Formats: sequence, C-alpha cells, structure tokens
Amino acid sequence: MKIPVGKTIAYAYSFTFGNFLTLLGLSWVAHLIATAANYLLMPSYIRAIEQMNATDRAAGMGAAVGSIMLLSVVTAFSIGMISIAFSRQALGLRNGPAYFYFSLDRSLWRLLGAYLLFALIFFGVILVVAMLAGFVVALSGFEPQAGNNRFIAVIVLMIFALTIYFALRMGFFMPTVAGAEGQHILRRSWLLSRGNFWRLFAILLLILLPFIVIFVIYQQVLISFLGVTRPPAGSDPQLVAAYTLQVQSAVIRAAPYLFPVTLAINAALFGCVIAASAFAYRALVPASDGIAAEFA
Repeated sequence: MKIPVGKTIAYAYSFTFGNFLTLLGLSWVAHLIATAANYLLMPSYIRAIEQMNATDRAAGMGAAVGSIMLLSVVTAFSIGMISIAFSRQALGLRNGPAYFYFSLDRSLWRLLGAYLLFALIFFGVILVVAMLAGFVVALSGFEPQAGNNRFIAVIVLMIFALTIYFALRMGFFMPTVAGAEGQHILRRSWLLSRGNFWRLFAILLLILLPFIVIFVIYQQVLISFLGVTRPPAGSDPQLVAAYTLQVQSAVIRAAPYLFPVTLAINAALFGCVIAASAFAYRALVPASDGIAAEFA
C-alpha cells in the first residue's frame, strides 16, 4: 500500500496548528526538563573545550563527556515523552486539551529501547561500510592526493545516503508504533515503511523545509540579539571554534528567556512530523488491526 503524500502533509499541518495549544500543554514539562539539563550541564563541557584549546591538554574532558552523556539521556527521555504524547493525540487515543503531561510508562521505555537498538544497527552498518571501503582501498593501492579525494567523497556520500535511508525506513513510524501498539517497534516500523521510501522522503522534505527557513532566520536574529561578533570569512579555525563556543555560552545563558520561543518552534516541528507519521500509519493499518480513529 502507498502512503498519500499530499493528504499526509495536509493532515500534519492541520492537526498541528488546529491543536497547537494542546501540543504546548503536552510538551512544556518535557521541554522544560531538557532545557534545564542543557542549562546546567553544557557549561562544564564548554569550559573543558576552552581549556583544551588554550592549553592543548585534555584535562577535564572526562567530566565534560560525562555531562554530555547525561544530557543526551535526559534529552532522549524528553523527546520520547513528547513523541508518545503527540502520537496518541494524533491517532485519537487521547482527546481534549492538555495542560500537563509527564509519564514514564512502558511505551516510552520500549521506544527508547528501540532507538538504542536502531543506533546500534545503524552504526554497525556504517562500520561495515567503512571496513569494506578500507578493504577496497588496500586492494587497489589507492592513495588519495591533495585536492583529488573523489573516493573519500563517494564514501561520505554513501554514508549520508545510508543515514537518510535507515532514518526513514526505521525511524519514521517508531513513535507512532510505540504509542499505538507498544511492541516490536523497530521491526514493525521497518515493515510499514516498505515500498514507501521516496514518499516518506518527500513528506519529510516538504514538512521540514519551512522549519529550516524558520531556524536559519531565528539563528541570525538570535546571534544579532546576543551581540556576538562573527569572525570574517577565511578566519583561523581556532578563531572560528572560539566563536562557536562563545555563541553556545550566550545561548545557554539566554535559555530561560528563550524558552517560550523554543517551546513553540519545537511543538510545531514535532507536531507536524508525528502527525505525518500517525496519518501514514493509519493509511497503512486497517482500523480492525490498529486504531479506530477518524482521519480526514
């Protein structure tokens, strides 16, 4: 069965902006937790990087890596919680407004487990590709020359293509399957996306393009507001790295004030993506086998 591209995109936007206040109610707690974790944990990482750049020593990087790992775990929980809540709302499993949502139910743990398994499979595939590439290089005696690294460019493109392929084939339906069925998430997502890769690619591309434009504009306005001076083109890499850290530090300090804006943008983005996944799921799974919900 084929996913209707136009109807899926239309539902994604109509659901998101027709239920925007509900989505804010479902996501503000998880978003607040992720923002607080970022505000508390990122400064130690930035200080360690600045120290390493200044002294050429990696002292303190252990604690910094620990902070990043803890931040990644908190962020994963927050994203998973929002995804489950949004998918159930989009599928009609919950109705009405929402003012507060916090849940660590079984579906969330299974979704996080599926994401972890997905990451292991993906990196395993990338490792195999890298090993095969190295094997081919060793057999052919290929020696990349400066300015003529076409083989390396091909490998990079292959890895990029594999990233998109696996992200769509395995990742697109995972939140919806977790919210609707709660089991065999990875396998079910892979089967549902079969024969629909290019349709899923078109759906996500058309949904994400407006948000990419919004993000670029937001980033430029934010940098201007923070008063961080951008280094000139062609600057020394260390100067560019210092500028990046300066921007990150300024954004972290401003995080409490930016919370309403980032909450609104993320609610709209997640709402569109999850609603598209829910509509596509409903188009493929008959009501008797899945969710008895009305879809336009």
